Amino acid sequence: MKKILILVAILTISHSNLIKADNKVFDLNFKPLLANIQESRIGVIFTNSDEKLRLDIGGSYDLFQKQYKELYKWSIGVDFFTFTKLRSEGKMKFPVETTDFYFGINSSNITKYENAEVESRVRVGHISTHLSDGFSEDDKFFQSPFVYSREFVDFTIAYRKKEFRPYLGITAVFSYIPKDVNLIIPNLGIEFKKAITPKAEIQLAYDFKVNGYDGKYFGMNNIVGGILFKTSENRGVLLKAEYYSGEDYYGQFYKSFTQYLSIGFQIDY
Repeated sequence: MKKILILVAILTISHSNLIKADNKVFDLNFKPLLANIQESRIGVIFTNSDEKLRLDIGGSYDLFQKQYKELYKWSIGVDFFTFTKLRSEGKMKFPVETTDFYFGINSSNITKYENAEVESRVRVGHISTHLSDGFSEDDKFFQSPFVYSREFVDFTIAYRKKEFRPYLGITAVFSYIPKDVNLIIPNLGIEFKKAITPKAEIQLAYDFKVNGYDGKYFGMNNIVGGILFKTSENRGVLLKAEYYSGEDYYGQFYKSFTQYLSIGFQIDY
């Protein structure tokens, strides 16, 4: 947990460096997709499955933005984040079972069209996964670790109109271990966000992927719903519920299937 707290502190300092001289927060050009697991977020969910929880640590940062009049805006940025599976053993003890690490670069743009916006993003990324200290009991490991690493390009296009944001995406893997992972991963989803007060907003999202191994494909469903409480500028805290069903998204368990209902929170930025 000490290492986790240090990483959270580093990310917090990094966020503070994105504040402009006029104290306004530097807005992301392409907001991370709420229900897509492989997006940067800071938060935690507690599942109803054997006292498990997922800890999300990371962020996306636009390093350069350029706007042309009011019609077009593009950016270049970076992504660094982890999603970690932990087990609760009481008294604030959370052994880490497995962690997936993601880092990469991205480019995004927004084109305004009448009263809507067309958004797109391309990411080139690396993801690897590792068994950690908690996937064992009494010094007996339940599974031997193996090398899992992928480099890929993913493309997402979204259409934002009023409260709705439907999107389509595809991931193409070009370097990988093990050799039986699927190389093309399509996905689609939709988001709905509606203000209920000046400081509160309902958020609903659904993401569906088709992934698998050995040429076989399986669904990955994730539904997120909650209320965002805004603090200052574009910051806030989202209190949420999350339901997942499908192929396990942790690389060390990519041949397993999981289903859970969870509650938790994440920091909106």
